Amino acid sequence: MFTSLAALLSTNCLFLIVLLQNVNIVLPLALSSFSSMPLNSDLSTLRNSYVLLRHGQSTSNVEGIISSCPSLCSSGKHPLTEEGVRQSFEAGRTLYSLLQSSPPSIPPTRLKNIRFVSSPFSRTRQTTHNAIQGFMSEVRRGDDVSINGVNVECDGYEGSCTVLPDSVSSLSVYTEHFRERSFGNLDGLPLSTYSYVWPVDRMSSLRSSGPPGFGVESVESVYSRVNRGVATCERRWSQCVVVVVSHADTLQVMQAG
Repeated sequence: MFTSLAALLSTNCLFLIVLLQNVNIVLPLALSSFSSMPLNSDLSTLRNSYVLLRHGQSTSNVEGIISSCPSLCSSGKHPLTEEGVRQSFEAGRTLYSLLQSSPPSIPPTRLKNIRFVSSPFSRTRQTTHNAIQGFMSEVRRGDDVSINGVNVECDGYEGSCTVLPDSVSSLSVYTEHFRERSFGNLDGLPLSTYSYVWPVDRMSSLRSSGPPGFGVESVESVYSRVNRGVATCERRWSQCVVVVVSHADTLQVMQAG
């Protein structure tokens, strides 16, 4: 029997979706097409729990333009705004509170072992860093928690961690598996040009989207690489809460797959 990535994630403790931006974009995927998309052979069960975190407000959000070119993976272009930094920090605090509440969907053995994996775009790297800062600001004496393999201890009062957030953040994994969906020649154009792509997505997730010549990455391509990204996390870690910091389209494909 076919099991989709989204079904596998949902039965293995995908319990938090944090959408940080005020711009609420809903991707109208052709969900029926996913029934023909196989899971990575490594994914029959999941050894980790997954949290999906969208990046905070970026300068491209404020400018109202698409920022999706894969070359941005090695660029500092379109970083977070001050508001985006604040949002990311607060998301980290929220994550701490949720894990401290011992949600029943997360096995207790995983709650104290947190791993961050992120898209390499500037806005997601910064979101990861600031979310870790926010998380660590809430750590209290007696907490037994590890972030990115570093034991985070408090030396007497809330937020007084014995390790620096920078040293913990530097151990996060940045991978193109979770980068933004590439919108090809639409990159840099107004957000309204998404309307060229999404009607085609509704018809089929398997084809390269949009009018001929635009070179938009297909939903199937995004699905395949996030599938491989989850499989990589599964091979690398066990019994962790894995926080995936990514982008709206990418995260929605993970949910719909």
